[in-house]
Amino acid sequence: MLRRKLWYLLLIVVSALMAILYNTYIMAVLFLTVLLVPILLAGILWYLRRRVKVVVSTEARVWTKENQIKLVVQIVNPTIFPIPRLKIVLKYKHHYEDKKREDSFFTSVDSKSEQS
Repeated sequence: MLRRKLWYLLLIVVSALMAILYNTYIMAVLFLTVLLVPILLAGILWYLRRRVKVVVSTEARVWTKENQIKLVVQIVNPTIFPIPRLKIVLKYKHHYEDKKREDSFFTSVDSKSEQS
């Protein structure tokens, strides 16, 4: 993650130098684009976080100790933006034991659709 931020910072510096050295309209537009795209993407991410709904459900309420629990994670995306890589982290523990587990997986959700 830090490496990506350093590459982005280097891209800003290079595009700023290019905009200063080559005093043209296209270089100024390129520099402003490099600066404004992360702000636009942060706005889209904020919008998606507020609109996407995630529901975790199960078929039964009681299990024996040996049985595995089958969970269904339903993701509803009513927006026009697809989510190509959605990370879901499930943290859970047994009520009577102190064991904690964490499972994570990746999925994708198309725009205006739902996935289970």
